[in-house]
Amino acid sequence: MKKIRVIGAGISGSEVCYQLLKRNYFVELFEVKSIKKNAIQTNDLFANLAYSDSFHSNEITSAKGVLKQEMRLLDSFIIKVADYASVATEPLLVDRNKFQEYITNYLKSHKNLKIIEKEYIEIDDSIPTIIATGPLSSPALEKEIKKLVGESNFNYFDQVQPIIFKSTINWDYLQKSSNDDKLFYCFLNKAEFEHLYSLIINAEIFISPLPNEIALVHNHGFSSIETIAYKGKKELKNLLSTDELIESNDFYAVISLKQDEYNENLLRIVNFQTNIKIPWQNEIIKSIPALKNSSILRYGVMHKNDYINSANVLDDDFSLKSKPNIFFVGQLTGTDGYLEASASAIICAINVDRYLRNLPKAIPNNKTVIGSLCNYVLKANKADFQPMEANWGLVEDIHLVPYNNEGKKKLSDRALFEIKEFIKQNL
Repeated sequence: MKKIRVIGAGISGSEVCYQLLKRNYFVELFEVKSIKKNAIQTNDLFANLAYSDSFHSNEITSAKGVLKQEMRLLDSFIIKVADYASVATEPLLVDRNKFQEYITNYLKSHKNLKIIEKEYIEIDDSIPTIIATGPLSSPALEKEIKKLVGESNFNYFDQVQPIIFKSTINWDYLQKSSNDDKLFYCFLNKAEFEHLYSLIINAEIFISPLPNEIALVHNHGFSSIETIAYKGKKELKNLLSTDELIESNDFYAVISLKQDEYNENLLRIVNFQTNIKIPWQNEIIKSIPALKNSSILRYGVMHKNDYINSANVLDDDFSLKSKPNIFFVGQLTGTDGYLEASASAIICAINVDRYLRNLPKAIPNNKTVIGSLCNYVLKANKADFQPMEANWGLVEDIHLVPYNNEGKKKLSDRALFEIKEFIKQNL
């Protein structure tokens, strides 16, 4: 029986253990929390749900709903237990103690899993190893990972800008930059700017379970849009400006939208990284004339979040290009969120198994939500890599269907057909 090491018993680590165990591997699971907890861990249970009890919508018109259904078809351990421990189905909410206890008891009782309660700090590439330590790896392991992938490919914090679906933008309000054909400007007059400023400074802020997280992020040189706005209107206006010559008599400030380098359906709102709660972000974004009726695929966020530049250092199967015996899964790869972390773990486990059996790599295509997510983080812009959640904007040919429930139903039907074909051909 071949041995595989898994580092970390969080969401993705628990999922990948289950997937390997059912494929008849012996798993050594390293988990340090019983002797050394990070700042948000409060117990010794596996698959801690530190930030939320929600696994988002089950609706088939939601990308996350389709992702869950794809994961059910792929026999996801995390989704199976989430369904078992659910207290509501729309959105899918779980009893976190019931959820965590089931996962912990199942894995601890498995005869082919050995739990090693110690800090893993020396990465041994002679043994197939999957690193699944999540966004808060131990400082010692952070240093090891940074040495492994290179300092420029390791990030301690993220500052994700909101992402808008291109086809839902009102282009009558936009002007293309004369210097960059992927940069667009939306001009604000003084009244529009004043309204935006008021919304920002009066918005509610998300308070993280990680103590002093906002101060920690800011102390490392990252600034949210609300932090700038709190300093005054002048400072916010300076942020929302451009050096380009603008031909507009009513121009007072400018919102910049940057097209994603990998996926032309996605536009980021430049400088809008934030800790503002989602309902308030939604109101702020919809106050921008070009975005009044837009679809927001991803909201802004800033937090302590270890992740690597997967597009630069990982191969198509989540293995390290320089050391193919080492794999990464979960939020460390930039798959951001419970669902997304688990999804990457499933695809990684499939490919670890194929690697050890000398079979070719296998990742679902971009017509599926899980495939489009994995392919995005593995192939996105290497120069400006940011973590990504599952969303419809990632899937293939999204622009060919109307962006309404009827169109999304067509996309979901296609995605589920494609994942079933993937299973037939590869599992």
